[in-house]
Amino acid sequence: MHTRTGTNRRIDRLTRLSRAALLAGLAASLAATGGAHAADVENLFDSDIDKLPKFETRYEGGKAAEGRERMPAPWAAGHWHAGSSALIGVDDAPGLEGRRAWRIDALGPEAGAQVYNWRPVKLGPGQRYAVRFDYLTAGNAEGRFELRTDQGRLEPVEQRGALSVQSQHEGQRVRYELQPAESWSTFEAEFATGDAPAEVKLFFLERQAEPGGALWFRDVRVESLGSTGDGSSTASASTPTEALGPHARSVREELSGLGVAPGDWIMGADETATLDALVWKFHHGAGPGMVEREIVDVQDMPFDKALRVRSKELGRLDWSLQLNTGALGVSVAEGEPMWLSFWARSLENEIDGALSHVSVGGRFPPLVRVTVGAGPTWQRYAVPFTVKRDVSGDRLAMAINVGNQRQTLEFGGFALVRFEPEAAGVAALPRHDDPPGYPGMDDPQDAAWRVEARERIDQHRKADLTVRVVDAQGRPIPEARVRVAMQKHAFEWGNGADLGYFGGKLWSQIEPRYLNLGMEGFAKKGGTGRTFNQAGFGVGMKMRQWASAKANAKGDLDRTHVFRTIAWLRENGIDKVRGHTMMWGNFQSVPKWVQAEYKRLQQEEGQEQAMAYLLRVIREHVHQTTVDFRGRVYEWDMANEFLHRMLFEQALGYDGMVEEVADWFKIAYAADPECQFFVNDNRMLNQGGRSTLATNWIERFTRDLIEAGAPVHGIGLQGHLGKPLADPRRVYDVLEQLASVGVELKVTELDIGSSVSEMEVVRAGIQGEGKVETNVAGLYTRDFLTMVFSHPSVTGVQIWGFWDRNHWKRSAMIYDEQWNVKPTGEAYLDLIFNEWWTDEQLTTNAGGQADVRAFLGDYTIEVEHGGETRTVDLAHLEDQTVTVTW
Repeated sequence: MHTRTGTNRRIDRLTRLSRAALLAGLAASLAATGGAHAADVENLFDSDIDKLPKFETRYEGGKAAEGRERMPAPWAAGHWHAGSSALIGVDDAPGLEGRRAWRIDALGPEAGAQVYNWRPVKLGPGQRYAVRFDYLTAGNAEGRFELRTDQGRLEPVEQRGALSVQSQHEGQRVRYELQPAESWSTFEAEFATGDAPAEVKLFFLERQAEPGGALWFRDVRVESLGSTGDGSSTASASTPTEALGPHARSVREELSGLGVAPGDWIMGADETATLDALVWKFHHGAGPGMVEREIVDVQDMPFDKALRVRSKELGRLDWSLQLNTGALGVSVAEGEPMWLSFWARSLENEIDGALSHVSVGGRFPPLVRVTVGAGPTWQRYAVPFTVKRDVSGDRLAMAINVGNQRQTLEFGGFALVRFEPEAAGVAALPRHDDPPGYPGMDDPQDAAWRVEARERIDQHRKADLTVRVVDAQGRPIPEARVRVAMQKHAFEWGNGADLGYFGGKLWSQIEPRYLNLGMEGFAKKGGTGRTFNQAGFGVGMKMRQWASAKANAKGDLDRTHVFRTIAWLRENGIDKVRGHTMMWGNFQSVPKWVQAEYKRLQQEEGQEQAMAYLLRVIREHVHQTTVDFRGRVYEWDMANEFLHRMLFEQALGYDGMVEEVADWFKIAYAADPECQFFVNDNRMLNQGGRSTLATNWIERFTRDLIEAGAPVHGIGLQGHLGKPLADPRRVYDVLEQLASVGVELKVTELDIGSSVSEMEVVRAGIQGEGKVETNVAGLYTRDFLTMVFSHPSVTGVQIWGFWDRNHWKRSAMIYDEQWNVKPTGEAYLDLIFNEWWTDEQLTTNAGGQADVRAFLGDYTIEVEHGGETRTVDLAHLEDQTVTVTW
């Protein structure tokens, strides 16, 4: 975007075009769509503006105030409308000697105002256009201009001028910031359409920091610059190898050597063009000053150019800073094999290891998403995948998200190839990924970090117990035999139960293992016990299920069943049941009938009334649900996944969201002051633990809730882990950072992508968690749990299911589908019921004492003397002495 002073100045490129060429290109584009007359587009909304009467209309929430008429009947080609709270008018423009212009005057800093053309402009496919208008800002007005499409795609030619480019419904929104201009200035920008027609609306938006500002605009034009031409680096299977760039030739030769058909090269035929096409798209308030990009030379690699990108400041989300090719112009169909290959390396990071994501698709979820955790040396990422849905050429694009942390990365050697469904050799397509393992896996047992973890466990998870045996006169009894037998951990080892199996056809298989997994661990010593001392539900308590008559379409989960299951757990010694979850940060988590009423209010009474309704329903839900489960659950995930689900933040602003969510905590605490309430979120421990953005945001959010008076008792760190696995030392660093808030920490929803069966790339990739080899997963389970157990602020770990057949990713922690114990299960059971379990046979000394340092929990103490045995039950071990009298 360029802003230049002067009413009559034109876009430099347009001045070089003859009017005949301009109109010829315009006519061609309109002929392709059957669109409006050429003059409507060449000089879009300006022709009759000087004939319009002077008027003033006040709008509040999209409606005219005090019964006034909406905007006058259509005039000019645009048929303009107004929205939000504003004073809108066509008035004598300052500095234009009596000529009129549009004026937008927002009524307040939070209201904002907008004017847009009601009838969209129809634009042809594969065309370039220029948009131009004159504008002026008065007072402290903040102006923006947007191009919006409900269908079709727009690609800003001068991408750097765009504040953000976002998907919107089936189309797109391109937003530009209008620089303050005290005298009339010209806004100019170029954009192109994809390979399908587009219908475009033009929006002018204004808000004020204080009263007194206004945005003026006039002379609005959308002008054709002619066809974009082919513009694609795509080469077909028949493209001669010599026509490809050096890197594309080398990859084609590689695939040919493997017997793979050539395929259609969607990207990568021209290396420089591929890198040039990756331009910034910003979301959620991010902007150009937060990033840098440049193309650099590369030596000793199969490609000679790379794109170096640097994220200097972080946005709200990891995709706030995104590189995007825009529409690639090639359609793909469901069932077609494809192959993505590229190289990456990291030059600078906040922590040890990069974190980025490369995805291909047209909308969420992408067709494939690759997590990049490259180090300082070049690493290749090559992923074959199958297209799961049709994507048109005006939607298919490649994107790179780099906003997880402050980092400098380089990318090069891109290739994206499409094959026919039965193409030869596709099974042999190269697949490269992070090598097996994780940082620290091969360190010896006496490595400093391992030794320190064991020392912390001894310090924080054990207590000194002295058993003193005396006779009736209080005299010590030596040589008495003492057994200190642990019955239950004080630390919470829990499981996320699936209500659907309680009492169901598989219940006879599940019940004995659910209760007695630990039996094998201490049956040899005659002990009894339970695998889990805590439980929770994946579904059943969530708002959408609990507030509805039935929990799902099958109708097999109702309120009675939830209560019945909780009663069964408590009857079997599992008396700690977590509530999951009170409220999510997205609209989809509320019941469908609430969604329907919200949308009705939004359409009929405006956004403010719709949001007021939704917040009222949520507050009532928080109160009533807490009452429903009072005495049945001991803690709740109150605010779940607010990091990446932004309904309330977008509606209320960050500060408003904090204030509202804090009230939910207060309402729940008032209803059940014996219960505890948690913030529960993800992205802190998975993806290599490298998202400093996630950890920093959760820390800030929790601190701000507490500052707002919320009774926040803890933070739940979701543990859906997969490649890349976090360095165990990084896991501890994350825990340390969050522990500084001063609340409990728990690892919730723990699973590790270790299924024996191959997981689909698209499913694993969307989650950002690749498959982990089972032996590596077992080793990681041991190291991960050791670091977690060693941190004094962590009070529990809840696995997200223990049987593959009853798990959302077929990657449960303990059993595979045939009830074989997996490597993750072996590590889990060995740690909990062997290494971290106390069962000691002792003998009293001359002073009648037997001493042991034991893990915290519940115990049975047996003392044998003179052929008799006496038993003492001890709950909640701490540093103490227990006296047994004969």
